[in-house]
Amino acid sequence: MPDWIDKLAEKDRAQAERRQTQEELRLHNAKVIRAKASEWWDAVIERLQADCSKLRETFPQDQHRQCNLINNGMDWELSGCKLPWKILNLRLNVDGQSVDIVESIREARDRTAPVGRDAIKIGVRSDEWMEFTFKGRAYQTPESLAQALILYVCGNTG
Repeated sequence: MPDWIDKLAEKDRAQAERRQTQEELRLHNAKVIRAKASEWWDAVIERLQADCSKLRETFPQDQHRQCNLINNGMDWELSGCKLPWKILNLRLNVDGQSVDIVESIREARDRTAPVGRDAIKIGVRSDEWMEFTFKGRAYQTPESLAQALILYVCGNTG
C-alpha cells in the first residue's frame, strides 16, 4: 500500500503532465491561429464589403438597415448610417489572438463619443477549425461573424 508521500508525488507528477499538455496545446493553437487567422479575417472583410453593398442596394431608402465599411490603413471601420450610429474600428491582432475593437457612437454629424474597447477572441476548436467569439457567441464561419457585426452596428438583434 503506497504511503501518503508516494500519493503526493504521484499527484504532483500528474499535475505537471497536465500543465505540459495544456502548454503544448496552447502553443499548437497559437501556430494554427498564426497560420489561418489572416486568411479567415480577409474572408470576413470580403463578406462585410459584399453585405454592405447588398444592404444599400436592397434597402436604398432605409438607412437604418445600411452600413459602411472603410479601410483605414491597418484598421477597418464598420459603421451604421442612421444617427445615432455605432462605429467599430477593427484591427486583426494575430499575436494577441484577437480582433481588437474600439467602439464609439456618432451622436451627430459633428459629435462622436467613445464607448470603449472590446475584442473578438480567436480560438481553435479540437478539429483545428477557427472560431471567433464576439459578444460571448462563437462564430465558425466568416459569413456568420460578418452578419453578427453588421446586425450589431445597425442595432438589430438578427
